[in-house]
Amino acid sequence: MTHIDLSTLFITHDIDEAILLSDRIYILNGTPGEIKDEIVIHEQKPRPDDFYLTETFLNYKRDIISRL
Repeated sequence: MTHIDLSTLFITHDIDEAILLSDRIYILNGTPGEIKDEIVIHEQKPRPDDFYLTETFLNYKRDIISRL
């Protein structure tokens, strides 16, 4: 199987969805959208189905909310 490096830009307002799907989360500020902050999600993929119930997930969510 051939490995292809691809990047995808996924835009969402749903913090849980962003944490579950992303390797990096960028918080934008103002118009035009400037990058205000970057959060790196260190957990490997695929993430377990119950990842959203873990303390790690909640810590990411708290961190993101505090930066908004």
